[in-house]
Amino acid sequence: MDGRVRIGVIGTGFGKQHIRAFGAHPRAVVAAVCSTDAARAAQVAAEFGVPRAYGDYRALLAEAPVDAVAIVTPPGEHAPMALAALEARKHVLCAKPLATSLADAEVVLRRARASGLVHAIDLQQRFAPAMLYTEELLDGGAIGRPLSLVNSFGIYLPDYFANPTASPNKRAWFASRARSGGIFLANAPHELDRLLWLFGPVGSVSGHAHTALPAVVLEDGTRYACDADDSYHAVLRFASGLVGLVQCTPIAWRGRLQRLEVHGDAGSLVVEAGGGDRIVKRAGPGDRVYQELPVPERLAVRPPAPGVSGPVYALADRFVRAILDGEPMAPSFEDGFRVQELIDAIVRSDQTGVRQDLGSADAVRRRS
Repeated sequence: MDGRVRIGVIGTGFGKQHIRAFGAHPRAVVAAVCSTDAARAAQVAAEFGVPRAYGDYRALLAEAPVDAVAIVTPPGEHAPMALAALEARKHVLCAKPLATSLADAEVVLRRARASGLVHAIDLQQRFAPAMLYTEELLDGGAIGRPLSLVNSFGIYLPDYFANPTASPNKRAWFASRARSGGIFLANAPHELDRLLWLFGPVGSVSGHAHTALPAVVLEDGTRYACDADDSYHAVLRFASGLVGLVQCTPIAWRGRLQRLEVHGDAGSLVVEAGGGDRIVKRAGPGDRVYQELPVPERLAVRPPAPGVSGPVYALADRFVRAILDGEPMAPSFEDGFRVQELIDAIVRSDQTGVRQDLGSADAVRRRS
């Protein structure tokens, strides 16, 4: 390395966000890009001035002059690509989820631990300024001891399927259970990671996941048959005693619902989406309604170039500093495994109708 980390980006849908983020970073350079469609890889490389383009990630790992890779592909490809990258001695930033099963996630985590390489998971919503502020408020005792929470997410699927920035092949795999598509695997990692980050480990889970809309119809009449899970509901019992309800569902109006409401023994907090930003509110003793709390400007992430996502840039910056300066990396594959543990527990609870105790998986996680 010449003082800059050379990055290979595998995936050209959301992967463009990573190309922008690493391309804007003063200590990184995007040296190669890969897509299963070689022509699209060449097109994206030309668009961003990336010198090398590949139609096969294995060729990128074998030939491209890269120190690290960002894997931004459909979920079923994450584990094999991450294992191949670690085998090729590349630092790895992997999109969520880490794998599509807990067993595969454990294999990837163990290999990453043994490699000595930097490993990161793309759970970048932690770095949204409102979430950083929420962490500060909770740590500072703004609501006392958290007792209960409700975390809700709703999305208008026709707009999601019609997203012009997505990869052209996303609609095909995203609707398919066999290809690990669906909002469940797309959204649950972000929601569950934030809750683990803010409130600590979960002791048990009861949950349900299903397909609420067997078909999504776009405005132009295009119809997509769907069998991937687009809804999930779970009750989380945290080790601290906090009880949380997490829910995700399609909504019938054009928008996106994001809301976290936490009640403690000295007050309540709400974090919700509003006008493109998240709004933080608090109510304490003596209040009758929530009072908005302005998010401190010091928490804003300001990338050095326009069009770059602040949270994605914050994640890229941590990844670069972990590689070049030896700083601790978080979120890492450890966090990805913890999220996968909860996802698998929701599925098992749905299949068996039984609450899932996470103690045994926690023991596996602690073993080196």
